[in-house]
Amino acid sequence: MREMVFRGREKGGTKWFEGDLSYLVHNRQKCYIFPPEGYDSPDRYEVDPATVGQYTGLTDQNDKKVFEGDVVKMHYFFENYAPGTLGAFEDEEVLDVVIKIDKYGVSFETLDHEMSGYLCDYLQDPEAELEIFGNIYDNPELMGGEKK
Repeated sequence: MREMVFRGREKGGTKWFEGDLSYLVHNRQKCYIFPPEGYDSPDRYEVDPATVGQYTGLTDQNDKKVFEGDVVKMHYFFENYAPGTLGAFEDEEVLDVVIKIDKYGVSFETLDHEMSGYLCDYLQDPEAELEIFGNIYDNPELMGGEKK
């Protein structure tokens, strides 16, 4: 079972916080991240609810936690076939993908929306084959949007 950690960007700012998540208003307009010490801590940080993402349980090759909304380079290997030799060989491709979580697990979608799938179907060693290089909130230009 993966560790339940959430991340959110401070409301109106650029700093990110990790920890426990709480919505304190019924209509979910106020969202708070509590530090790892939990709800007993006197500290809490109001975050923008649109930026909240869950930890996937994976770390990248630089030992950084991978969260929903992260944009990563994904190295994966697949069998390719050489018509001249009639043999199979292992080939590598590097994709830039956005990380998501749904009820079936950790998934990805390429930035051009041409390919998607579940990481477990494509990666042999996620910690060696993933590298975070941004997220959809701080780097919307990666998704074709404009940076704020």
